[in-house]
Amino acid sequence: MTKNKHPIPTGGFKPVESSMIEGVAYDPASQKMHVKFKGGDHYVYHDITPQAHHDMLAAKSVGKHFAQNIRGRAKHSMVTA
Repeated sequence: MTKNKHPIPTGGFKPVESSMIEGVAYDPASQKMHVKFKGGDHYVYHDITPQAHHDMLAAKSVGKHFAQNIRGRAKHSMVTA
């Protein structure tokens, strides 16, 4: 994991119903998915396909899907202000 600045995709964060994730922003052109957690941390996950993004948002539990399919699998960076 690296700490970097990454621009938030046009449209900004979309709120999700989750006990751990506050919102998600996605850029299909770069396949980067920004995830803002309830505690305030903001990470960008790289090489996330549009289907993977869709599947996460459509999951019964967004946080569980994220933990099982993205966290620990996708390259990521912590976003700093």
